[in-house]
Amino acid sequence: MYYGPYRKDGKKVMDLLRKALKTAEVIMAKSENFYLLVKILNTYVYYFTIEAEFINVQDINDLLSFIKETIDEMEDQKPAQAGLKALTNTKNAIREKASQDSRFGLIIL
Repeated sequence: MYYGPYRKDGKKVMDLLRKALKTAEVIMAKSENFYLLVKILNTYVYYFTIEAEFINVQDINDLLSFIKETIDEMEDQKPAQAGLKALTNTKNAIREKASQDSRFGLIIL
């Protein structure tokens, strides 16, 4: 995206992440698109890991809350199995990072 050693435009990155999230909300009518939410979550976690100033624990918690709501509203989770597996892996990675970095302990899984 727009985050690198020479160009640190955090506002632009957050704008793009929010736009991606809005797009994901629109296409959630098909549960096989659930994987997109997990990809967005992984991007949030990446920027949180590198301590980017534009992402915070509340952003991640809000996204996780939205993901939980989306799962709860799914009528058929079978098409979303790959995304659900990826979500489990992401949550496990967050738990592991929480044992090494207290900031990750603030993420509500």
